[in-house]
Amino acid sequence: MKKSMLIILVTTLFSSMAFAGEIAFLVKKLKDKEILTETEAKQILILNKEKQQKQLTQTKGNLPQWTQKLKFNGDLRLRYQNENKGTYERERLRMRFRFQGAAEITDGLSVFFGLASGGANPRSTNQDMGETFSTKTIQLDYVYANLLCPITAATILAGKIPNKKVIWQPSDLLWDADISMDGFALNKTITDNFSLNLGYMLLEKHKTINEEKKGNATMSILQPTFKHKTYAGTQFKLAGTIYSFANLKAAALTYSSASNTYDKDGRLKYNYDSYSIATELTFYDLIYSKLAFFGEYIKNPDPIGSNEGYLLGLKFGDKEVKTFGDWQIKAMYRELQQDAWLDAFPDADTGNTDNQGIELALKIGLKKNMHLAVDYYYIGEVDDSDNSMDKPGHPLRPKSLIQIDLGFKF
Repeated sequence: MKKSMLIILVTTLFSSMAFAGEIAFLVKKLKDKEILTETEAKQILILNKEKQQKQLTQTKGNLPQWTQKLKFNGDLRLRYQNENKGTYERERLRMRFRFQGAAEITDGLSVFFGLASGGANPRSTNQDMGETFSTKTIQLDYVYANLLCPITAATILAGKIPNKKVIWQPSDLLWDADISMDGFALNKTITDNFSLNLGYMLLEKHKTINEEKKGNATMSILQPTFKHKTYAGTQFKLAGTIYSFANLKAAALTYSSASNTYDKDGRLKYNYDSYSIATELTFYDLIYSKLAFFGEYIKNPDPIGSNEGYLLGLKFGDKEVKTFGDWQIKAMYRELQQDAWLDAFPDADTGNTDNQGIELALKIGLKKNMHLAVDYYYIGEVDDSDNSMDKPGHPLRPKSLIQIDLGFKF
């Protein structure tokens, strides 16, 4: 009886004066001093957990209904970056902050949104630190409605949508991870092995150029995907993507990186209707918790040369980096020729199109929701007969880039 009273007293006292982690620490100390037995210590922790869950439920029930439909999360990344192009070298301290939320409207209908540091450039949410302690801007990174259609069981998305919600891709050869697309998308699972992704996106509003009025520049996406899992812990995924553009040729994209081929008026010389193939083969609990081989290929049939790109990659280590001791290593080789793809979309760290080189990345968990990452790039311009790095006016400019990140999630 005295022991039971002691357990209840300790649980009540600790609950009023400490957080869950501190309670566990204090109980351990009492157990080490043999004031509590192993069984009694476990009983206190169980009672305290039940009490906290009850308090949380009561608190939630007292909140306005609209707050109970909202969920939030976010992350902060602090970065040291060194870039060396041979002719110059620069060091930067950079930061990225993202705050994300979801609101359930009714069953099957939700709105998702994200705010992020950075400017209007769709390929970057980084901001340089320093600049005499200047304040930093926050932008609307994405916002879209997500509807599960009860008749077709398809997911319909509309608004400004993160590109990974529109299409499946194993790498950033074609799409920088920060890009959010403006338009509509549909994701439909047909069978356990087959699914279909569709998209219709607005690139540029219509403009009048030299008294010639053009329609809106748009992009349509068709991507069937195949996925197969085995009982041995292996997964294979394959996707073919067709990109079709309207009113793009002879247009100028706002955030072009100027590495495509342009006419004398500074407008795109070619069209970029392209097809892409992407694949990934993943082994679980074989040598490592996760071992994956992946690749992508892209071709633009319009230009005669400099119209292909590919990436080959390897990733291994833990399935996810969540807590202390988790780790992953990734290695990739890429080549993206000058007019294989639009220069406004590829990974910003590699620069643009007309590039080839390697990327090596290491990510290590320091504690729960905190990690250290090191990313190294060595990227030069494509060396081929159509687009040689050695031809006059087109000198070799290899870039060495190293990024060291501290990441925090909440």
